[in-house]
Amino acid sequence: MLEIFTFLRMGGSVERIEVLLIADPRKDPTQGQAELTATFQNFDAAKAECFLPKDRERLLAVIEAGFGDVREFNKIVRRIFARAHPDTTVLSQAVEVV
Repeated sequence: MLEIFTFLRMGGSVERIEVLLIADPRKDPTQGQAELTATFQNFDAAKAECFLPKDRERLLAVIEAGFGDVREFNKIVRRIFARAHPDTTVLSQAVEVV
């Protein structure tokens, strides 16, 4: 997600982002895709985990400075996924497009 943030802050457009779902090959493909879909549907940058707590704090501070608030960044990430995978009806119903 850090790459998406950087790309957008440097003037990149959401339309130029392509999302490819790559599930765990040890799982059933349908189950893997459902898990990835749920991950994007519930994406929340505030739940990011980093090895060092100060790295997490810094990451969230940068996102807040760039987007005004983590919720706005979350909406954009969800919108990117919804555009890339419009056939995911569960997700498109749950996403608020900004």
